[in-house]
Amino acid sequence: MSEGTPLELNNLDIPEKARPLSAVVINHIRENVDLMSDEFQRLCEGRADRWSGAPDQLGLLAGEIRSAFAMTEPAGGVAG
Repeated sequence: MSEGTPLELNNLDIPEKARPLSAVVINHIRENVDLMSDEFQRLCEGRADRWSGAPDQLGLLAGEIRSAFAMTEPAGGVAG
């Protein structure tokens, strides 16, 4: 069984050392994901299976994945 009081176990604060990464993720969501959300939903309209991705939706996601990975690369490119 877990140690700690219920208040300690339910503490969802972000540890200090993780805050810089959290800030980058939140910024990425605000600047990229939020902006493409309406377009992503529009491409989903009228589909019989809402869980299958339309090719244009998958293209949007692929672009966002490339963008997110680019944010994690060192300034000179991928370290090797």
